[in-house]
Amino acid sequence: MSLYKAFWIQASESERARRLLSETFTGPKSRFIAGDTLDEGVGRVRALNRTPVNGRTVNIGAVLDYVGEGVHDMEGALRARDTYLNILDEIHGERLNSTIAIKLTQLGLLVGLDECLENVASIFGHARKYGIWPEIDAEQDKYAQDTLQVHHELRLAGVDNVVIALQSYRRAAEKEARELREKGAAVRIVKGAYKEPPQVAYQRKSEVDAGYVHLMEILMDGARVNGTRLVLGTHDESMIERAEREIERDHRLDDKTEFAMLLGVRNSRLGQLAYDGRRTSVYVPYGPEWFPYFCRRLGERPANLAFVARNLLS
Repeated sequence: MSLYKAFWIQASESERARRLLSETFTGPKSRFIAGDTLDEGVGRVRALNRTPVNGRTVNIGAVLDYVGEGVHDMEGALRARDTYLNILDEIHGERLNSTIAIKLTQLGLLVGLDECLENVASIFGHARKYGIWPEIDAEQDKYAQDTLQVHHELRLAGVDNVVIALQSYRRAAEKEARELREKGAAVRIVKGAYKEPPQVAYQRKSEVDAGYVHLMEILMDGARVNGTRLVLGTHDESMIERAEREIERDHRLDDKTEFAMLLGVRNSRLGQLAYDGRRTSVYVPYGPEWFPYFCRRLGERPANLAFVARNLLS
């Protein structure tokens, strides 16, 4: 991992950095964060659902995320649960092309696995009524087994409208992908944005990229055989082109594979994919606890920091 990325990951976890930098970043954050309120998040989703591309309007989907993690009390976890129930009602009521992403540490995992599972089951049950497939976000490796356990318990209870994220920088991800493929699970692949030790995660970009390719190959096989959904969370052109070649070779992957990007990063490229008939979505975070997410985005691409600097100096 580069020193640049490590710096921003450390900043994302620092209360002192939050106090010092939050006000400075309030303006430039709008490229990557929809806002503090649900209304602002919904506004971004509406715009994505009606994106103009080459003289046509295309419907880019969205994944609404009420940003926040590391909730240590049940009261806070219940507030987060109720917020997500409200978001689902809003998506359904507004007829938006959107789902949600949840973080288990926001929903009671740090209180207890059973408490978390109860909150998550409530959210997925509510989503099922509306035909919405929520995504369970990936967090630090220390929560990976609990995340897989929650996913397993949901599937055991007959919940099939669930997508789980796997991070390609984790050494265990390939084994987990094979297990999820055998279970016919819907998966979102991402590269990973947390600082992890070498025994847990690949440190070189080339290794992370190779891991991503392996996950894509494993899970595309699952999509072919089981008809399961696969979401490719990537801004990497080489990954996009590789996936498109596979889709062109086997059209069974056409409506099973979705290209997903983060708000504010290469969204014009995503618009072109939507224009070409691909399934697409943008990850749309909102909420007052935006600072850790924002720092991780700066750490992923120096170009993001350059944008912030230009914004501050203009």
